[in-house]
Amino acid sequence: MKNLRTITTNNKMAIVIYKYGFFTVSPELYEMLEINPQDFMGNLDLMEYFALPEDKIKYKSQKESLSPENPLMHYSLTSKISNNKIKYFDGFIEAEFDDEGKVFKSVNFIRDVTEETLVKQETLALNEGLDAVAEFSKIAIVSYNDGKYRWSDELFNMLKINPEDYDDKTNILSFFEHPDDLKDFERSFKKVSPKNNTIFKIIRLYDSEHNMKYFSAKLVFTFDEDGYFESIMNYFKILLKKY
Repeated sequence: MKNLRTITTNNKMAIVIYKYGFFTVSPELYEMLEINPQDFMGNLDLMEYFALPEDKIKYKSQKESLSPENPLMHYSLTSKISNNKIKYFDGFIEAEFDDEGKVFKSVNFIRDVTEETLVKQETLALNEGLDAVAEFSKIAIVSYNDGKYRWSDELFNMLKINPEDYDDKTNILSFFEHPDDLKDFERSFKKVSPKNNTIFKIIRLYDSEHNMKYFSAKLVFTFDEDGYFESIMNYFKILLKKY
């Protein structure tokens, strides 16, 4: 739990770890939901509990569709918390499965995106049909753990590539990233530590048609209690503005 606290404090993110029927929740989620942790049992999925009915159905359906072949899930949902306050959340779940194909462990990374969502809604109201807002909201997620990569479908869509052309031990981004940005990342990797576990960059990627696109990239490195590297979560958002 100490390691969870370090990760979430540094990145303004909540993390929930599910294992064998129980949820371990970082303090940030209780703050986001404005609730007392003593009021809720450890076998309750708080994201599902507070979600609006239509989002609750979608969220449960997405979780049920997780499988050893499809262990990653990106979701967005709207929640009603105390005093009927509405909040918006964006999250990503990575699941692990037993020999029978059932989820025995998962990690849920959660961001409170209420403020930016309200800004987007106001922008849409002023600029009805503005494609830029919709495009900016696209997010791709990459995880690296135990020598293997997992990629959300959105990355393949952004790069216009076929996921079947790459195995899970290949860093796909190394084929499409601008050489200067790739070298910059390699330098940044050397400075990562348990106390400095996040990298933010604006990077350039080329799609399969050789079109260059700009992305905001956020990499979150996790370490075990002894300070040894465990995994990487990489979040990409496509940008329309060119830097």
